[in-house]
Amino acid sequence: MTMQSIRQCSIISALFILLAAIGGCGDTSVPSAPTGLTISSTVSQNNLTWNAVSGCSYNIYRGTASGSEALHSSGVTGTTYQDPPAVTSSTTPWTPIAWTPYYYVVTAVNTDAESGFSNEVSVTPPNLTLLGTTTSSPVNLSWTTVSGAASYNIYRSIASDAEGLPVLANTTSTSYTDNAASGTYYYRVTAKGQNGDETLGSNEVSATP
Repeated sequence: MTMQSIRQCSIISALFILLAAIGGCGDTSVPSAPTGLTISSTVSQNNLTWNAVSGCSYNIYRGTASGSEALHSSGVTGTTYQDPPAVTSSTTPWTPIAWTPYYYVVTAVNTDAESGFSNEVSVTPPNLTLLGTTTSSPVNLSWTTVSGAASYNIYRSIASDAEGLPVLANTTSTSYTDNAASGTYYYRVTAKGQNGDETLGSNEVSATP
């Protein structure tokens, strides 16, 4: 066999390998990874949507840090998935409010193989800000609107990452004024739905009135 024939055979073999690794889920090839994964969050759930891979079911992976996703739900047959929030007002025992975001990726699965990961998406919590200086009294707080929220809970503590029960205040507004005494205070806010579900906490801010 000449060198030219060997090269041609190598090229043909490489093409067959490439074609075998590409495709949807109607055959025994490794499916393509889902594309176009998006997320929208409400008080009651995180809503995932992605583009279909023909003939496949899907696995949902979730993590608390980027790139840390582990299998969360398998055998999803549609191209949408609703994930409830991890923390609710009925959680027992109550733990201090600490915002940990969720990160998600999706894979496509056929009878023989699972695809690679889709693009990664994550939830966006309420963003708590201070209005005015951190040495003024009263302390003026504001935060971003959460879709589907019926009201918001404000939590306060005298130590960082220790916000928890009792609730300082509940309001339907996206701002709150705290007539705090002297000392350093730490704040987080959560959104509540009509059914009492409560989101994860916002970022933390502090003030020294």
